[in-house]
Amino acid sequence: MTTDFRNMDTEHLGNEATEADLAEFVELCEQVQALHPDMDDDDVTDAVFGNGDYYRNAKKLGATIRE
Repeated sequence: MTTDFRNMDTEHLGNEATEADLAEFVELCEQVQALHPDMDDDDVTDAVFGNGDYYRNAKKLGATIRE
């Protein structure tokens, strides 16, 4: 069962994830959902998290990655 991005904690992202990492992940998911309103929270989470490379996945979906 997928945990949607709105209900995730740092443990979902990995052992070394911080609150800042989680906030950035949620921001990317929100951008993707705004660009793809047909996707629900679970779909967005699955698409962005993918294999764990969520920066690449979010960029492919049109999200803007801050440097």
